[in-house]
Amino acid sequence: MYPIGVPGKNDWNVVYNFSPWIWAAGGDWLTPDKKDVIINSEKSFKGIWFYTQLAKKYAPKSALELNTSQVEANFANGKYAIITSGSWVVRSFSLPPEEGGINNTLAADKYAVALYPKGPAGRYTFLGGSNLVIFKNTKYPKQAWEVVKYLVSKEAQIEYVKYTGFVPATIDAYDTPYFDANNNRKMFKEAIKYGRVHPCIDVWAQCETILFRRLGILWDYVAGMYGEFDEKKMKEQLNQTAEELRMILKTSRSK
Repeated sequence: MYPIGVPGKNDWNVVYNFSPWIWAAGGDWLTPDKKDVIINSEKSFKGIWFYTQLAKKYAPKSALELNTSQVEANFANGKYAIITSGSWVVRSFSLPPEEGGINNTLAADKYAVALYPKGPAGRYTFLGGSNLVIFKNTKYPKQAWEVVKYLVSKEAQIEYVKYTGFVPATIDAYDTPYFDANNNRKMFKEAIKYGRVHPCIDVWAQCETILFRRLGILWDYVAGMYGEFDEKKMKEQLNQTAEELRMILKTSRSK
């Protein structure tokens, strides 16, 4: 059993996995006014360096070729002692295989959920999700709005949580025995207090495309594909990342 399993560049959560460590070190992706990039700042570097060194020292290189689902499966079967994941895992551990669950695995009745460790700037967890949208050309805007209102209601959110295992999008939906009756689910209720989101700007999707690629390259370095990885090489990569992101922000402001 390895101490930790960390998914690498082939994971769809590459950017999201880095966020809690960057924030805990006092860093961020952009400045508070969203006008400049600070992914290459000293504080952001410290968060990224800590996370990658954690993987280098305590995770198998094979994990760096896997995605979140594969790492979760390996954890369930006893290959890693620790992983970072989401609330859906709690639901999976409670269901039998015929219902899509993994309650027959080694870790099913031996695991527990804990918060991210506290860093120099505090404790954080990444919050993200999907959006509900009404097309502006819809023929039934009033009816569509009623559907949206229902989907974000406390009743619907609680049922959504039970069916998917995800956490709700509204605060009042946490006020249900469903969370308090299970210590592992209850920890995700606690984690929301430390939740933080990515910058809300119109070009963030383009920024994430760059970050997925650039942070993926960092994982290649960690895996040893380009020789020994040191702080100088990481800073060079982060400086290049910052320059690409600045081009996106500059293009957005010029429109």
